[in-house]
Amino acid sequence: MTKKDYVLIARAINFTRFELRQHLSNKEMGAGVDRVVEELVKELQNENPRFNRSKFIEACGLNPVEDEFMNPE
Repeated sequence: MTKKDYVLIARAINFTRFELRQHLSNKEMGAGVDRVVEELVKELQNENPRFNRSKFIEACGLNPVEDEFMNPE
């Protein structure tokens, strides 16, 4: 995958977050989107060791510092 692919995926997630905000509470929306991003990050890191998880999470419209999956125990 290329950077262009990662940007496309992140843009789709960010747009989906915007759309979901109109129909779900922040808690409901956040849990679902966070889970999708978490799984994508795992797979994208496996696919590309140079993948920048923080940059991707920010591009998805999330705050990498606040996300639990950014600091797995």
